[in-house]
Amino acid sequence: MAYLGNTPTTQNFVSGTDYFNGTGSQTAFTLSRTVGSINDIQVTVNNVVQQPNDAYTLSGTTLTMTSAPSSGTNNVYVRYLSTTTQVITPSQNTVGTAQLGTITNIASGNSSLTLQTGSSPTTAVTIDTSQNVGIGTSSPSEKLEINNGNLAVGNAGSNFTMKVSRTGANASSVVVGAFTNEPDIQWTYTGSGALRFTDSTASAERMRIDSSGNLLVGTTTTNGLITGIQASTSAYAGYFTSNYTASNNANIMLWGRSGGAVAAAVRYKDASTSLEFYSPTGHTVAYTTSSDYRLKENVTPMMGALATVAQLKPITYTWKNGFGIGNGEGFIAHELQAVVPNCVTGEKDAVETYIDENGNEQTRPVYQGVDTSFLVATLTAAIQELNAKVDAQAVRIAELEGVA
Repeated sequence: MAYLGNTPTTQNFVSGTDYFNGTGSQTAFTLSRTVGSINDIQVTVNNVVQQPNDAYTLSGTTLTMTSAPSSGTNNVYVRYLSTTTQVITPSQNTVGTAQLGTITNIASGNSSLTLQTGSSPTTAVTIDTSQNVGIGTSSPSEKLEINNGNLAVGNAGSNFTMKVSRTGANASSVVVGAFTNEPDIQWTYTGSGALRFTDSTASAERMRIDSSGNLLVGTTTTNGLITGIQASTSAYAGYFTSNYTASNNANIMLWGRSGGAVAAAVRYKDASTSLEFYSPTGHTVAYTTSSDYRLKENVTPMMGALATVAQLKPITYTWKNGFGIGNGEGFIAHELQAVVPNCVTGEKDAVETYIDENGNEQTRPVYQGVDTSFLVATLTAAIQELNAKVDAQAVRIAELEGVA
């Protein structure tokens, strides 16, 4: 028989009989002891042995007769046929090592169960009333909480499948696949607000997500201009390199495939400093927007386009370092916005605030953009207006010359 603690003492049979007086109406009688089953007692009424379940039932210490015994003195008696069942409830804090035998240093207070170790018992494990288990803490707030230690899954030593560790108030990591002489992946938090990804090569950092949600690869800080994804330490959204040779003839190739065939591609050729766009039928570029007549209403001819064009201020310029290469021709965004608003996005002198990886609030400009394709309709209408004027003037000149 399995048991907890010391070897139990074998109990001897203790005989006994309970006597009751019949009243002619009473059917329930209280026994003096608890028995295991209805077969552990024998009930006799007026010297006649009663049949269990038919003549009486038993629930705990309550004996219930099917019919009320007749009146009499001690004419109902119950004999106990088996050993007594004893229920012992020890007083609080009275069960220790002597009572439990080989299971040592278990303590239970009013709210938690604790497992203790050492000659001067120190609490090692706590299970509270919410079924939270704490190792190294007496007040766990989670189903499993480990304090001042690591959690490792797998073999002992350095060959583990996964390890969760905390080495300080602001330092914790999750390591997956840490096998000797093999690479692993580590997610590390160092208190800087960034989630770091390192490998087994001297815990070298390879990538991080900073407190602003930026993904940084090959660098630990943003340049203040880029949000989202930044690679290397370039002042651009991404910096990718490959060795330029006659065979690959490109530094960057972006491919789009459909069913295994090239659907579109972009190639930047460093040697010739060109940007090429590809389609399946050749080196073509197509920028399209929806323009179907079924999508439009209130369609009227454009008027006053020539006057609008007269307000435009075309310029030449040189890009500032880091924002472009060489000279350019075009417009100043806010000046163009005043004449043709649809051509420009953003607002003049706009700025935004952000929190850097050190938790400090910073500001940076939000630059305006121009899409001169919106000028095509205006320029077309202006040319038509100008052509109409030229035609009218030609007619007038012919008339004047005929008169002369």
